[in-house]
Amino acid sequence: MTTQTPNISVVLPAYNCASFLPQAINSILAQTQTDFELLVVYDHSTDNTLEIIERYASQDPRVHLVYGEQKRLVGALNLGIAKARGQFIARMDADDISLPTRFALQLALMQDKGLDFCGTQMLMIDAQSRAIQEVPMPITPDLITITLACTVPFAHGSVMMRNSFLKTHQLQYQAGAAAEDYQFWCKAYHLGAHFGNVEQFVFQYRHLQQSLSKVHAKVVGQHTSALRRQYVRDNLQAVQTAIGHLAPWAKQLSTRDATFLLLAAYLVFLQTKSPLVFRVARHASLKAIGLALAKIVMRF
Repeated sequence: MTTQTPNISVVLPAYNCASFLPQAINSILAQTQTDFELLVVYDHSTDNTLEIIERYASQDPRVHLVYGEQKRLVGALNLGIAKARGQFIARMDADDISLPTRFALQLALMQDKGLDFCGTQMLMIDAQSRAIQEVPMPITPDLITITLACTVPFAHGSVMMRNSFLKTHQLQYQAGAAAEDYQFWCKAYHLGAHFGNVEQFVFQYRHLQQSLSKVHAKVVGQHTSALRRQYVRDNLQAVQTAIGHLAPWAKQLSTRDATFLLLAAYLVFLQTKSPLVFRVARHASLKAIGLALAKIVMRF
């Protein structure tokens, strides 16, 4: 490993991912922001994942093979973060694609706004890299706050993090957590982290049926439901303030954002019996109200 400290450390867990790994690594090496190290954390695989990593490491000094400890995804993420030398840590997954300007756009926004965590807008693709749909991520602080009451505010593999924040708060992913990324963001927010997303679609997430989140969907759903309620309890004032700011504009929000606004207000109501949820409902579209009610009926 080179002695010069890179600006960015990219953490890329790799396990049985030979089919897509070259495309993922190539997308990182093609970044216009070139001052980075790429830490590919290898877990014992049954395909030729290791051979691919070794080939790239021999060709580009920025690529480093890190042998994992067979502790699955969470262990690989924590190991990569522990070894990261950069001021910023960029997440990347072995089956996804980062467009060339991703790092440059994230660095610019983080430095301009003083962000600790920054994601991007996401394009979902299939196994053949064909576009499926665009998935927007929240931009404003208020939208991020109410989104986090419902779901993750980032495409996980797209996130760039400020290393000093992780070190100061000794923040790690929790082993055994079913929704490890959602838990991580909730904890970071409660610790005072500043979140943001760039407005460009510079990250492509590959939608695969065998992904862990789909294989263990029921367990993830139960853990996520508990985390939502804990997040609102821990950040009640911030959530209420964001709802108050957004409520008059509910009809101008996208259906997705308006639904999240209603659900966040519902979670606040469960905690405090606050009438905020009725104020939001007065301004929301019937479609958003219907979607929110359907979620609640399904034990959101």
